[in-house]
Amino acid sequence: MKYFLAILIIFTIVASFLFLNKPQDTSTTPIPKSVAPPSSRANVDFSAKFLIYTNGLKRDFSAPMYHEQSIDVFIESLKPNYVKVKKASVSWQDFFNTLPFKLTKKCLTTGTRQTYCDGSGGKLRFYLNGRQDPNLLDKTIFENDEALVTFGNESNAEIEKQLAELSTL
Repeated sequence: MKYFLAILIIFTIVASFLFLNKPQDTSTTPIPKSVAPPSSRANVDFSAKFLIYTNGLKRDFSAPMYHEQSIDVFIESLKPNYVKVKKASVSWQDFFNTLPFKLTKKCLTTGTRQTYCDGSGGKLRFYLNGRQDPNLLDKTIFENDEALVTFGNESNAEIEKQLAELSTL
C-alpha cells in the first residue's frame, strides 16, 4: 500500500508539472490590424509618389519609423517616396496621419520635431500632379498621383526642379 501511495503521489506531481508547462496554442489568437503580417500587404492596389522639401532640403523617409505604419496606406523601405494604397478613398491626409509627424494646411512638424509654419521664414505649399493645390490634404490618392509638399521661399524655378525630381522617381 505504501508503494502504491508513493507512486500515486509521484505520478500526480509529474502530471501537474507537465500540464502546467505545456506550450500554449496561440493559433486561434487574432492578429490585430496594426501588426498584420507583411504578406497581407502583398496585393497592393496601386501606388503614388510624394516628396517633401523644407528650405530646399529634401526630407528623407528611409528610416524604419516611417515604413508600413498602416495596412491601408503605407510606404516601404525599398521605395520610401512611393505610397502604397490598398483601400479605396484614402486621402493624402489619411496617409500623412500614419507617419510620425504632423502636417496641416499651415504647418509641418517633422519626425525630428522641427516645425515649419506659414509666415515663419517661408510658406508651406502643396502640389498635386505638377499643379499647385492648397487642398492636397483633402484629396483622394489616385494611381500614379505625384504630391509635393514644400516649405520655404523657393523661386518658381526651384519648385520646378522639385517637381521634375518627383516625376523622375
